[in-house]
Amino acid sequence: PAECKLVWVDVKDPSLEERKYLRDFFDLHPLAAEAPLETETVPRVTEFNGHILAIWNMLRDVRETEKLEVTSLYMILGDNFLISAHVEDIREIDTMFKKLRGETEARHDHPAFFLYTIMNISTEEWFPMVEGLKDDIDTFMEEMLEGGAKGDVSTVMGVKHKNMAVRRT
Repeated sequence: PAECKLVWVDVKDPSLEERKYLRDFFDLHPLAAEAPLETETVPRVTEFNGHILAIWNMLRDVRETEKLEVTSLYMILGDNFLISAHVEDIREIDTMFKKLRGETEARHDHPAFFLYTIMNISTEEWFPMVEGLKDDIDTFMEEMLEGGAKGDVSTVMGVKHKNMAVRRT
């Protein structure tokens, strides 16, 4: 990778063998390369010699089930490379790759730009979710004041759980 200006490797649900290959190829610390891809409760950053591991949670509001889903994205950032690993599809990454395929010249020559962009896009997606929670609360409060809510505790608890999940992420 030293002879390359910029390398971005995105892997979905990599096997232990694939992780070991990435560890050897990019000279990664074993803890960074072989961390299990599990949903983390809190985003974090760990610094290693020559690279960092950033774990970021992608939050999804699944309207059909009225639940929030969290998918962790593991990103290893080096001087000239970014490795992103995840278990489920992450549309922000797919969107970025589609945009990059259409470019004829590289506009960014440091992988930190891509790490920042992924985090920024995912954070921007939280705002409509938070607004939706606010609207749900406002609607429920209006119904309560008008006497139409009839003490629907499950609605209140559902909004409360979503709010807590957003705050933890």
